[in-house]
Amino acid sequence: MQFYPYPHCPNKYFIETGSYYGYGIKRALHSGLFEKIYSIEMAPELYEHCRKEFADYPQVELFLGDSSVLLSELLAHIEAPATFWLDSHYSSENTAKGLTHNPILHELDRIKEHFIKNHTIMIDDAKLFGTAEFDFIEIDDIKKKILEINPNYKISLYSRKNPDDMLLAVVPS
Repeated sequence: MQFYPYPHCPNKYFIETGSYYGYGIKRALHSGLFEKIYSIEMAPELYEHCRKEFADYPQVELFLGDSSVLLSELLAHIEAPATFWLDSHYSSENTAKGLTHNPILHELDRIKEHFIKNHTIMIDDAKLFGTAEFDFIEIDDIKKKILEINPNYKISLYSRKNPDDMLLAVVPS
């Protein structure tokens, strides 16, 4: 579980899009770094799984719906920098798809609209940039969108088990 760059994320909030089976929520809980963990899931079955799995964790709050819509509502209550784990792309039969296979550009637009401009942004499955699963969104499109939020973001690819598996964007302090 140490392969996630949480030391770069000294934020009190963890916001995930794409709960899936709660693996990201578990990693955030086990890190001990976050006061509050929010996760948005579009697939009702996966949302229910996570709702049951994390029922005894008051610091975990789950939302059912489209992250490109719900993220604005959630961010309205966030008053400090957050760590984002963006992973809500359609990937299999048991995941859900909204208007697109991947709402990443819409999610980044929602983050851009927020008054805080130094959130930590992590995007999972960077190896899929430019593929059908990512709506053929290229990594340069992602980087451009992040730099629209704040031109001081430092963006790097971070390997876990696969090369270039995650994109990490941080604003140096």
